[in-house]
Amino acid sequence: MNLQAVLEGGSPQLESKDDLRKYFRRAEKQWREDLGRDALLEAEKILSQNLIEFLKNKQGLWCAYQALGDEAPINSVFSSHLKLTWAFPKVSGQELSFWIPTNLDDFAIGSFGIAEPDAKAQQMRCEQIQGFLIPGQAFDKKGGRLGRGKSYYDRALQHFNGLKVGVCFSPRMSEKTLPREAWDIGMDYVVTEKEVIDCRAGN
Repeated sequence: MNLQAVLEGGSPQLESKDDLRKYFRRAEKQWREDLGRDALLEAEKILSQNLIEFLKNKQGLWCAYQALGDEAPINSVFSSHLKLTWAFPKVSGQELSFWIPTNLDDFAIGSFGIAEPDAKAQQMRCEQIQGFLIPGQAFDKKGGRLGRGKSYYDRALQHFNGLKVGVCFSPRMSEKTLPREAWDIGMDYVVTEKEVIDCRAGN
């Protein structure tokens, strides 16, 4: 596959998206290795600070995520003094549902090894949520997102009218426009350890 051609546009097939996922996973893995542990912890801290600054004037119910090993961890955001209630997704078959845990320690390992709210959590409807923090394999500055290929967020948020905020480390940002299908949701913002990107003009 010509990776440069895919990033510049065109109509990539599924294998092209898979190659892009591998490309950005390798890019972040190398970035983490080059940084070293102390600098990586500092990058995590700065990303969380950027998120907290972005969210400081927001209110209501927001949905976040529990990071997998190749995603940007954001747990310190939940223990900050934001005026927000947090929900988290669960995978049920081919769909996502959204739940408020009794407390932020009440999680159990669910589908795909993801920490999900346990059985005591309260389910919420998507339309009750004001905004989502969403991980991804890659993002671009127009709000394009490359997920893991299962389209869970794309299905769940097709008709969602609140804010969609991508979260990643800077190696996951594509300088070129990522391939986007008709059903792929776009981000309103992307937050990294380097910047907060307003993508709304590109959606």
